[in-house]
Amino acid sequence: MPDILTEYVIWSIEHQAWWPATRMGYVPTLALAGRFSYDEAAAIVAQANIVKCHECMIPIEAFGEYFLPPRTRITPAMIAAIRRDVALGAGHECAEWTVNSQCVICDREAPSITCPRCGSVSYNLHDIEERYCGRCHRFHEEGSL
Repeated sequence: MPDILTEYVIWSIEHQAWWPATRMGYVPTLALAGRFSYDEAAAIVAQANIVKCHECMIPIEAFGEYFLPPRTRITPAMIAAIRRDVALGAGHECAEWTVNSQCVICDREAPSITCPRCGSVSYNLHDIEERYCGRCHRFHEEGSL
């Protein structure tokens, strides 16, 4: 029986990146990874691994005293600071900052792909380029999305 107080991070074997707390897209660093309860992580991994193993859950305790900060909430002040950096030329991934299909940093509509089979929407740039649905685990033909 897993410890109910243990939190987990989810590594995407397929995308070589971490799941964020928003469950949309992926983040490149462990510090940005979402933290999930055992039940949440197990449900995500079970859904993602229907066809083959794409994702794995790792207890944060496995990283020891590695730099996992407490849960961080994105605040308006953080968004304002990032917007200033972007205005000065810093880059950002719209897919990592998308809420309701809108990038909260640059206010552009984030690129997305909608699966014609299940209706799932992905803002992941790799999914868009490859015409791939992470929920169905299928590639779709040109013109079908």
